Amino acid sequence: MSPRTALLALLILAACVIPAQATTVNVSLGKETYGAEESIRISLTVDPSKPVGGQLMVYRKDDGRYSIARLLYTKPTPEQCLSCVRDYPLSEYLNRTFLFEPVGDGDYMVEANFAGVQRYANFTVGSTTTSTTTTAAASTTLLPVSSTTTSTSSTTSSTSTSSLAESTTTLGRAGETTQAGYPRSVTYALVASAGLILAYAAVRLSNFRIP
Repeated sequence: MSPRTALLALLILAACVIPAQATTVNVSLGKETYGAEESIRISLTVDPSKPVGGQLMVYRKDDGRYSIARLLYTKPTPEQCLSCVRDYPLSEYLNRTFLFEPVGDGDYMVEANFAGVQRYANFTVGSTTTSTTTTAAASTTLLPVSSTTTSTSSTTSSTSTSSLAESTTTLGRAGETTQAGYPRSVTYALVASAGLILAYAAVRLSNFRIP
């Protein structure tokens, strides 16, 4: 065997033994749980060993089955792109972040599939709550306190009115009069004077003699 033939055989053997570098794919999320109005950031990295095609897809779980929610990224395969004009297979390193707006609460799954290499990531979207109702209820509870204060003021006014009426009644008793319209003390004085006058007249009559 000539040296040239031996070198060619070694090159063919090396090509068969050394494996070709495979395409690497990775997909990741910032967290696993999101609010209903929160945007989800999905990071995708693809390092192709040769021009490849693939896609990044988001699925939503409905009744135990996943259905397509949104297609975020796609590239045609070399077989699909025999005469590409606007889009071509992915041939360079890709590191990109995509924003996804949820279509509702529930469980979601992200799938990245390039050159047959598949990677998955799962997340959940839940509804958010507020405390506005609790605050309103607390404000309503304070209303009866004002009513109690008003009732106390009314009671105080009623008590003052009763005291004034009682004082008026007492003054009326102190100035009590007779049916003739004179105070009783004046009447007693007049009766006493009339008695004295009658007694004096009786004495004078007893001393009077008829000739």
